[in-house]
Amino acid sequence: MPHLNPVTNLPDNLTEKSIGLAKSELNLMYAKQHQLKNPEMKLRLFQERQLRNVASEGSHRASITQATEATLVFTQEEAGTAVCISPQGLIITCSHCVAETPEEPNWEQHKWMIFASGQIIQAKCVAWDPKRDLALLQITAAQSPQAHTTSVFNRTPGTSSFPFISIAKYPPPLHTSLICIGHPGSEDLEISRLGIKTGYDVLHISTGLFHGYAFGQDLQDNSEIGALKHDCWTYWGHSGAPLVELFTGCLVGLHSSWDEDTALLEAAREL
Repeated sequence: MPHLNPVTNLPDNLTEKSIGLAKSELNLMYAKQHQLKNPEMKLRLFQERQLRNVASEGSHRASITQATEATLVFTQEEAGTAVCISPQGLIITCSHCVAETPEEPNWEQHKWMIFASGQIIQAKCVAWDPKRDLALLQITAAQSPQAHTTSVFNRTPGTSSFPFISIAKYPPPLHTSLICIGHPGSEDLEISRLGIKTGYDVLHISTGLFHGYAFGQDLQDNSEIGALKHDCWTYWGHSGAPLVELFTGCLVGLHSSWDEDTALLEAAREL
């Protein structure tokens, strides 16, 4: 666990000068935030439906909703997904979402990200492992959570507690139901014509099943392709997207890649 420094408060009104982003980057950040705060977004409707079913179907519904709240998107174009795994703001994603080569990670450079609630945060990479295709980032600055009223969880004002997901203690049984919460790219890359928008929400939820692990593959080596197999729908931009057990709300892996030979999607195993 990295040493935790106090989280700096970010103002609700961020400017190019105050955070050092270009105008186009800031505009994109605000566009993503605006979409995430839209009460009609499918993710928001999914959260509300889960919470309505807590009384009749059990607390796992609340856990699933918390998993969606713990998910983040990178603010740059076609950038990837991440998820918070501790209330102190430790974030996990795929290493290739942070850097492609060992020479590339800049340990002093901060990444801008947005929680599903629309809360903008700044995080610093504290661990980067290309073999496992995993990276850890620590939140260093954040907007106040109470300003983002679409969040379904009430957090104490003035604290640096963040929504987080619990990591599963054991691998799931074969064919366990999963949900995947990811940030699909805005441009359609499946057609030859350039510049066509996909129309997907900033965060998209899909369901599927766990299909075990790649035969003969080292479960801790995801450098070529992920070891965990699933069939949740994903798209470019889903790298780092949490794969969550539907009936426990626990994190079992991060989506990382696609196997053209098996038509199954692959993930970096968490355990």
